[in-house]
Amino acid sequence: MKDSHSRIETVARVAFFAMLALFIILCGLLFHQYRLLREDMVMNGHMHLFGLHHNVAPLSDPSLIQSWMTYDYIGHVYRLPPDYLKTTLNITDPRYPHVTIIESSGAQHEDSAVLTAQVKKAVGNYHVTSGT
Repeated sequence: MKDSHSRIETVARVAFFAMLALFIILCGLLFHQYRLLREDMVMNGHMHLFGLHHNVAPLSDPSLIQSWMTYDYIGHVYRLPPDYLKTTLNITDPRYPHVTIIESSGAQHEDSAVLTAQVKKAVGNYHVTSGT
């Protein structure tokens, strides 16, 4: 009786560690695919963290812009030319456009609230002057 109980425990332990190893491998593959999608700019961590999706309809209200947003995301959502914000706001951060407003404010030694307000104004001005 003890012998069969011991075998069951051994089989259960082996099964548990096999499932644990499989789980770890699958998590690694998932992380790898996520990283590839982010590098290809198909997915942005901020967008999914806040429940937003990449295929968002264009917005017309720049007051919705927040400091956690990347310039890439803002450009996509507000349908701006790729270097519009960089040129308009004289952004020198080499991480542009894959950097948040708050991150680039530190690199430019500027208050994030001030830079966010400048981004909102630039986006509003673009849509006024371009007629979109």
